[in-house]
Amino acid sequence: MLTSRVTDFCQRVLKFWFSNDRWMSLDHPPDKNTPISGTVVMRWFAVSKEFDQQIRDNFQEDLLYLLNNHEQVSATVHHPVYALACVIAFDQFPRNIYRGDARAFSFDDKAKALSESLIAHQGDKRLPYVERTFIYLPFEHSENLDDQDRAVEHFRSLYEEASNDPCSNEHVCNLLKEFIRAAEQHRDIIKQFGRFPHRNAVLKRQSLESENIYLNDGGTRFGQ
Repeated sequence: MLTSRVTDFCQRVLKFWFSNDRWMSLDHPPDKNTPISGTVVMRWFAVSKEFDQQIRDNFQEDLLYLLNNHEQVSATVHHPVYALACVIAFDQFPRNIYRGDARAFSFDDKAKALSESLIAHQGDKRLPYVERTFIYLPFEHSENLDDQDRAVEHFRSLYEEASNDPCSNEHVCNLLKEFIRAAEQHRDIIKQFGRFPHRNAVLKRQSLESENIYLNDGGTRFGQ
């Protein structure tokens, strides 16, 4: 059974990440075709010290609490909305809280494991299209090529499902196309280098000459 601390945390995560009016209640999620503000999307992937600090101030303590409560995290797989919040907390928040630090990637395995469990239970299918993108992002953040291929497959399938929906929303579909593009970009980097070159410095890995050339020529660092 989920504790009130975990359920309250999950509600705060979703209200903060997707905006308050989208998640008024976890019992009544948005319609699956509901679009999201472009301003909110920009906030997710831009580099903002203010946004990073907001996440650090409001969620870091509870994130570390979840890290040491495997049973509570595992229990969320039976409640897709709560699992979504935990995946976001493990996969996205460390990239803000610990930007430019090795700890930015230290929660990735937990995020991917929870995503895998939720997908195995088909819990991802019970979430709105926009929200589902965050269930698939942990595969995109992996340095394993099979995971990268899964990410691309998940995003392409999600786009097909959304675009063929009788109530399909153009803004949602356009956003999903961008997620496909980003997934393909991540996959291609792993296919070329076997890892993300921009992580080498903080992870104390020796960069190859080809990786240095890539980074010096403007290779993406994904905000890190």
